[in-house]
Parts: sequence; C-alpha cells; structure tokens
Amino acid sequence: MKQVDRGIAFYSNFRIKPELKTVWLEKVCERINEMSQEVEFQNAFLYQDANDADSFTFYEQWSDSNLTAFMERQKKNKNRALFEKQLIKYLNTPRTFLQLIPLKEWKKK
Repeated sequence: MKQVDRGIAFYSNFRIKPELKTVWLEKVCERINEMSQEVEFQNAFLYQDANDADSFTFYEQWSDSNLTAFMERQKKNKNRALFEKQLIKYLNTPRTFLQLIPLKEWKKK
C-alpha cells in the first residue's frame, strides 16, 4: 500500500483532574486557536470520551513532512512551551502521545 503524503499527524490522550476540567478546556481551546494561525497547521480535533468525561483525545495535523524540523519550530514557540509547562497540573495521569503515519485516505464521493 502506498503511503499517503499528508504531512505529519499526532494524537494525544489526556485524563484531566475533574475539578480542573473546565479551566483545562478553556486553556486547551485557547492553545488550539493559537495553533490554527500557524502556517503549517492543517486541522485539529478535540474529543471527549463518551464513557469517561475526564478523558480527552486531541488529533492534530500539520503540513510539515519532517518531524525534526517540526519539533525544532515548536520548541521556539513560547505559547506552546508555556502550555506544555502548565499541562502537568491538570493531568490525572501522564499524557499519551503518538505520531501517526497516514496509509490511505477515503473521501465521500
């Protein structure tokens, strides 16, 4: 199967402390709004687990084709660095993070 060239994509899972969920949602939405203004940003989705109101999944897709270049650029982003530093206080368990490799794409015809 030929790999689809769609840049890079990630998804992260978060278990948020229930008492901080409202504040975390405000902060994460602010950060996603900021991300959406970056040139390489393509799209993002934030989901809440239907069976666990404290669990969230975040999917993000970027036009970058090189993970190293992407990570270097993000390290220089002050807003992202601040968000990452503050994130730990909201988490019930460590965040899980996966880089995704696009294999195939389907679109409605």
